[in-house]
Amino acid sequence: MAEATEATRSVLADELGAVRQEMTRLDGKVSTLVAISGAGLAVLTSQISRGPAPVRVMLAAAGLALAAAAVVLLAGILRPRLGRGGFNLWAGLSVEQIERLFTVGHLGPEDGRSLAVGWLAPADLHVLSVLVQRKQRLLRIAVDLLAVAVALIAVALIVGAVA
Repeated sequence: MAEATEATRSVLADELGAVRQEMTRLDGKVSTLVAISGAGLAVLTSQISRGPAPVRVMLAAAGLALAAAAVVLLAGILRPRLGRGGFNLWAGLSVEQIERLFTVGHLGPEDGRSLAVGWLAPADLHVLSVLVQRKQRLLRIAVDLLAVAVALIAVALIVGAVA
């Protein structure tokens, strides 16, 4: 990365902060959704007790399968991703390499890797943005699956109530 101006570094720092806040907000949403969906589906499925057994079983099984798929997706969102940036970068460097990176401004081939201080923030911004985007897509799919699951379980409850 070419030498950044103070204004460029400020914008980059702001963007990194925004992406990190979005990651935190997303993880909070997912945690809440996992808890609510698990408890809600347990209550709903316990109420499916009357009506034609084949219909009830088919609708409830489909709803539960979709709900389980959604919970698996949500768990995948919460599962930490270990890459080469952020704290993983620092964990892979020795204390001497970190000191050299911040005093000299870069690491060279003699350190076993090429790395410059100016590269760190743009790389983190890219990695975190890709991760947030992936998590957002998975969350959207999980919510869609849960909506269909709730609809199927609701139909099973209605069939049970009518019969």
